[in-house]
Amino acid sequence: MGRYEIIRQQVRSAVYKAVDTQTDSYFVVDPERGGIVTEFYAGRPVFYMDRNTYEDPSRYVRGGNPVLFPIVGKLTDDCFFVQGKPHTIPIHGLARNAVWQLEDQETEDCARLTLRLNSTQAMLAQYPFPFSLHFSYSLRGNCLSVEQRYENTGSEPMPVAFGFHPYFFVPQKETASLTVSAAEYLNMQTGRLAPYPGGIRLDQPEELGYLLLDVSAKQAVLQYGQGAVQVDFDAPFRHVLVWSLPNAPFVCVEPWTARPDALNTQEEVILIPPGETLKTKVSYTAL
Repeated sequence: MGRYEIIRQQVRSAVYKAVDTQTDSYFVVDPERGGIVTEFYAGRPVFYMDRNTYEDPSRYVRGGNPVLFPIVGKLTDDCFFVQGKPHTIPIHGLARNAVWQLEDQETEDCARLTLRLNSTQAMLAQYPFPFSLHFSYSLRGNCLSVEQRYENTGSEPMPVAFGFHPYFFVPQKETASLTVSAAEYLNMQTGRLAPYPGGIRLDQPEELGYLLLDVSAKQAVLQYGQGAVQVDFDAPFRHVLVWSLPNAPFVCVEPWTARPDALNTQEEVILIPPGETLKTKVSYTAL
């Protein structure tokens, strides 16, 4: 038996547990529930999960590491136009409630699971740009990385504004702090822009939603209690959303490529040419 293992488990559907036996760290991914990583453990639970939302297919999962594609946030009236025709996409896009396919697995130099999502006719009715996504989730020690390939399989440039929505388990938010190199932030509740003071109170008595803009170091470090988690991301990810709810034991630190409504404003939207693929990476390291 080698250092890395992948274990298939049957819950509501087939889920896969990837293990580093040397460090006793692991993650669990559910292809049929939006390709989501439901658990990440590295000496302690790194991700938070609301099991009620996860076990109810009619609800968005509140926990783990939801995939946001082809949009982050919310479109105006949940709608955007292509050649004058309206198309409706729900908040955070189509991928997080879609059924993904297990494409490959590997246990040689890491524990890696690769998932694939191809556009369907139902998706194309909402987002008329054929695509194929390939996400490789890899575990080495206390680091979970997500290598992404966004492939435009259509004949027109494909507009995207993607991201992730990781929920980090922080049972005592009054001890938590966040380090991010941003000059200003957008208050998602008020729409107000303001200079970023260099820190955020994470245990606020109301919903917290700050989009930290143009993060220069491409890294965010969330410290809490005796632990910390470091989020690293590539250049396409411009911003970091910090989101939480009062009295809830989580803080979301979300790499986003654009501000909300990018498909309508055309600001910061990424255009992938026909037949081409955009590759990028995000990683989470428990410190």
